This record gives sequence, structure tokens and C-alpha cells, in this order.
Amino acid sequence: RAMCSPGRVTPTLTCCCVRHPRRAAALRWMRTPSLSYPIRWRRRPVVRLRRAALAPPNAAVLNAPSCRHRTIRHIAQLAITPLKNPSDSIMNDRPPAKPLPRPEAIAEHLRERVLATGLRPGDRLPQQWLEDEEARGSRGTLREAMKILQTEGLIRNRTGPGGGSFIAAPDPGLAIRLLNNLFLFDAPGIADIYALRRLLEPELAADVAGRLDESALARLRDTIRLYEDEPVNAAQEYAQRLAELDFHAELASHARNPLLGFICTFCVSLLQDKTECREIYAGNTPGLRESGLDYQVRLLRAIKAGNATAARTIMVEHMAEAEAYMCERAVLAPRQQRSSARPAEQR
Repeated sequence: RAMCSPGRVTPTLTCCCVRHPRRAAALRWMRTPSLSYPIRWRRRPVVRLRRAALAPPNAAVLNAPSCRHRTIRHIAQLAITPLKNPSDSIMNDRPPAKPLPRPEAIAEHLRERVLATGLRPGDRLPQQWLEDEEARGSRGTLREAMKILQTEGLIRNRTGPGGGSFIAAPDPGLAIRLLNNLFLFDAPGIADIYALRRLLEPELAADVAGRLDESALARLRDTIRLYEDEPVNAAQEYAQRLAELDFHAELASHARNPLLGFICTFCVSLLQDKTECREIYAGNTPGLRESGLDYQVRLLRAIKAGNATAARTIMVEHMAEAEAYMCERAVLAPRQQRSSARPAEQR
């Protein structure tokens, strides 16, 4: 305990956490701006001391008998010595940012150099860059960094004469698979996915109206022909449901806004990978096939005619009906599983 004798130089340190009157009197001796310092008293948590705007203690205070406590002497010394930088570690309670592992740091540096120099897909990655990074690290570290960029789809390697590392255009399918892994264990619900589709799919239909050539229209027709006939087994039923989603993915590939097309394709991929949707698609759903076929045939006609308003209206109706059907089946599926399990338990 730091106690002050009567008649001596009394420090003026204040602390909001100290309630004992004698202890508080012993701590009233330092008030200077912007310092937080922890003191651990016996059977008490860490106390944060705040300096207010009064004069700092002088050497007489430091040498006074009342400053026998080593922590108090240390705080007083800090009060006399001004801080050079307001962002010193004493004032900054935030932990420092964790540095990247060396291979990831090299990969990030190479990525920034590619963007800064304006290299395009097909250009060779300069060998001097690789030599500079190898000099900073090691050959094994550089090999790991190149593997990271290759996994991300930013570079590809060629062997043989004229080989090396070349800039590659990232594959949208690879990016979508990586995003699917992000939602692998915490996937959004069917209603969440269709909330996005109800907003974006009508705008996509209006965007492509009147802009598709005959080859693009032929690919869309080929997708529709996959589910024109009645399925003969459960596997064909499931393949037809996926083909209906492929129709929307093919439509998204022709969007003028690449971000709009990518998000629409990603929503389709989430539905294809979702377990609840797979169970619904694997079941007998003749109503879903007939309504989806009708909407898509009408939509294809509106797109070919260049009628953006009709294409948007058809897609709005299609998304609303598909969402209602999928949400209803998602609620009924657990009940049907429980009802089918009861007779088995009775047997």
C-alpha cells in the first residue's frame, strides 16, 4: 500500500476504481493527459489510471518518502517523460495486426505488381520479379506462393520450349466453387436465396431482351428440350430440375453487367448445392416442371422479340411461384420423413 504521511508532499493521482479513502488519498498525486497504466492491487483487478490536465510531479515528489511504492515511482517517471508519439503502445490498446505468412505475402505482392503494371491474360510473368522474391525469401517459399496464385486461377504454368508462368483470366466457375465453400456449413435459407433472385432475375431478363443472337437462343432452346418430355425415373427427374436451373445460368452468362450475371449464377449454384433443394428436386414434382417449362418458353419468346417489359413481368411471376413452391416443399419435407418413419418403428 502506498500511504502519504501528513504534512508531506501529497501526490494527486485519481482512479475511478479505487474506493478505499486512505488508498485514494495515497493515489492523488499525478494528473497529466492521456495515459492509461495498469496497477494490480492485492485481490483486485487491473486498475486503469487516467491522467488529467494538471502539472506533472517534479523530482521532489519522486524522492519523497511517500513515493516508496515502486509502481507509483514508475508512473511518476512516465509522467515526467513526455510521450514522443500519441500512438505509442502505452496509449494504443489495440493489438497489432497479425502479419501474413511469408508465402501469402509474396503472392499478394506479385498480385499487386500485376495490377500496377497492367499485365493482361496471356502475358508472361517477368522472371526478374520471381528472382527478386526468391532473393527475399527462399526457393521453397516462392514455390508455395506460385502455387497459391495458380490455385486462385491468376497464373498458369507452361512446360517445354517457351514455357514459364503466364497471367491467366480467373475462371468464374472456380470463384463460385470457392464461394460455395464459404457457405458450406452455414448456408443461407431458400427464402434468402429467392429474395435475391426476385430482385435480380427480372432485371437480367430485361437486360438480355433483344440482344441475344441465334447461337445464344439455340443454346437456351437446347436446355429447355432436356425437360420437355416426362421423366421415366427419379434420376431423370433430378436431371431435369438441374437443367431448369442451367437455363438461368446460361441466361446470366449474357448479361451486360458482369456483376449481375455473376451473382445470378452464384444464386443458382447455391440452389444446386443445397441439401434441401436436392431432396426436393429428387422427388416427384410434375407441377414444378410444367410451370417452369411454360414460363421459360414464354420468356424465350419475349427475349427474342426484344420486349424487355414482358420479359421482366414473366420473370417476376416465375420467381414468385418458384419461391412459394420451394418454401412449401421445404416445410413439408420433414413432416413427410417423420410420418414415413413411424410405420417402420411400429413394425
